[in-house]
Amino acid sequence: TSRKFKTDILNYFNESGKNMSLLEFGCCHGDTSKIFSKVFKKVQATDWKESNLNIARDKCKTHSNIEFSRFQTGEDKFHFNQDTDVIFIDSRHSYEGCLQDIKSVLNYFNDPIIVMDDYGTPVNDVRKAIDEIVDTTDLEIIKYIGEKPGYVTKSGWTMNDREGVILKKLPILNSVRHKDKFNESTTRKYKKDLINYFSDSKDKTVIEF
Repeated sequence: TSRKFKTDILNYFNESGKNMSLLEFGCCHGDTSKIFSKVFKKVQATDWKESNLNIARDKCKTHSNIEFSRFQTGEDKFHFNQDTDVIFIDSRHSYEGCLQDIKSVLNYFNDPIIVMDDYGTPVNDVRKAIDEIVDTTDLEIIKYIGEKPGYVTKSGWTMNDREGVILKKLPILNSVRHKDKFNESTTRKYKKDLINYFSDSKDKTVIEF
């Protein structure tokens, strides 16, 4: 991940992250894990390769709020706290593997925020998987992060979209997206989504045009 990606993470979770836990799939050498540890209360970092974990542990040895463990998405069974607040997915990068990883996270965890890297790589498998999930579920991109299209990486390839995304389930937006297909049933769902989404907003004011 780029320096801007890490900076955007720090800025976005600067306040809220102090009371949140994060689980990282694909920590590699721990560079991003170290950044996460500065903003999140607890970080659980995983990787499929033991040699990566050894490097990461050494690199992050002064960061007491990081716990490292071996885990391979698509192979190992989830055993994590289902109430983990934020999931960072940077594991498999094929379309099928990425799609399966996102679905597994959505099915196992209780409504987490999902952060993903490699959205703007020239090989569009990760973006294809994310866009498909967004088009077919209540998961929405709530923020684009990292470098912008046209950025040339140290490896020499050029990004064709934003580097990463932050996603969250927002059922109300799913209803609005399909407003062209409204009927009595979908309108009822839209109203229900409105009530659920703003259930904790009794002290707020709304203006209706």
